[in-house]
Amino acid sequence: MSLDLIFWRGVTSESPGDVIKRFSRDEAVEGAELLDRAQVVDAFGEVFEGQIRIRTGSADVGDCLQGPMWEFSVREPLRCLWVRCAWRIVEHPELLKKLDVAGRSRLGCQLYDPQSSKFYPARPRDA
Repeated sequence: MSLDLIFWRGVTSESPGDVIKRFSRDEAVEGAELLDRAQVVDAFGEVFEGQIRIRTGSADVGDCLQGPMWEFSVREPLRCLWVRCAWRIVEHPELLKKLDVAGRSRLGCQLYDPQSSKFYPARPRDA
């Protein structure tokens, strides 16, 4: 079992639940911006201070960015960051905080937690 966190950038008119349903089908969502792979890798690499690695995947699955107790696909077009975390990550709030900082502060993404149905708006991007 895993705990999922979904980050995306842009303002959408649909509910967060509907947005992630569309993302799960690899569909574009009006108002959601494509993410730049290099910026994503840089943001997570800086926040996690080199504790990440890229695992090479197949053409249909894509590469995977992995960090402590989490991972997500970086296959383009990169519509969202669907972060799959180990359930035990809840025992490590510092890791959840770093995910939040990388996604919301560094990349300016919104965050949706489907386990709790909580939505967190984007923060202004770090300069």
